Amino acid sequence: MNDKAYLSIRMNRQLHDKFQSAAAYEGRSMSRQILYLMNQCVLEFEKKNGPIDPLPGAREFLDKLRSEAQVLILSDTFEQFAKPLMEKLNWPTIFCNTLEVADSGEITGYKMRCEKSKLTTVKALQSIGYDTIAAGDSFNDLGMIQASKAGFLFKSTDAIKAAHPELPAFEEFGDLLSAIEGALD
Repeated sequence: MNDKAYLSIRMNRQLHDKFQSAAAYEGRSMSRQILYLMNQCVLEFEKKNGPIDPLPGAREFLDKLRSEAQVLILSDTFEQFAKPLMEKLNWPTIFCNTLEVADSGEITGYKMRCEKSKLTTVKALQSIGYDTIAAGDSFNDLGMIQASKAGFLFKSTDAIKAAHPELPAFEEFGDLLSAIEGALD
């Protein structure tokens, strides 16, 4: 499965054509206009509601895990979105994508690291002698989870858990930590 996240939007032809015209007027493709609007939405949300915070217990989980093993977060997000969250998590190492942003703040494009970046990174680490343990919540995490020495679902959907009953699934950081510690032994 592809490690990129996709958003598919169905709309009537009239809205499509109007949106295409509006994007062209702004000098953007429809995809870039959607990325721009998404970025504006997140910025407005955080201005009104405050920054998006890590899940409760996430920092303590990472701090404890980093005291026991090397930790690398593989994400499909973008550096610009992840940076405030990583600061709150005490700066764990994260490999993710990058938005191309003009001086005006407009998103002009994006740079994806590589196809199937999570699985590719796990295989690269294994090729230089590292054992990997992976956890994730989405379909795009399954490749790295299944390729790892041990793999877990964390706060995943019922559909993914039902489709992959062979993968231990956890909802709490403490339970995930115990499973990872067990795999480290």
